Amino acid sequence: MEVGEEGKLLISAASDAIFDGYLELPNATAEKIRDGWYHTGDTFRLRQDGDLEYSGRMDDIIRSGGENIHPDEVEAALSNHPDVSDVGVVGFPDDYWGEMVVACVVSEDAASVGELDSWCREGPLAAYKRPRGYLFMESLPRNAANKLLRTELRKLGLGSLQRI
Repeated sequence: MEVGEEGKLLISAASDAIFDGYLELPNATAEKIRDGWYHTGDTFRLRQDGDLEYSGRMDDIIRSGGENIHPDEVEAALSNHPDVSDVGVVGFPDDYWGEMVVACVVSEDAASVGELDSWCREGPLAAYKRPRGYLFMESLPRNAANKLLRTELRKLGLGSLQRI
């Protein structure tokens, strides 16, 4: 693996740290443990110092226009906007892009789509990573550990989507 390159995290299934499989779910086990390796579903990037930097979950990656976009990166950029109190980013099916980057935003001071798009344009996000649409919400679905429930965001649909 080259510095800056991204890869999947695999752990030797021979390790004592890995479970034997999912109870009474052989297909799920076979999906995770293949060829002697446990496939975690996590992606990491190799840093210059040789350490690995967490990139995200494989199933959260948005594939848009041939590019892989980690929602965490887009969320980090938008969460720095002074009017954004919470944000979650997901991909929605799109005929042209494959998936469209959509930001689900909680904004107490009513940030506009134009303001948020300008913020993303002026910030560190590459053009292909910018949201193509926004859903404004009162709150985001989270579990008891305050983890964002992206699957719930994907179920919302695009009824009130504001496109760029």
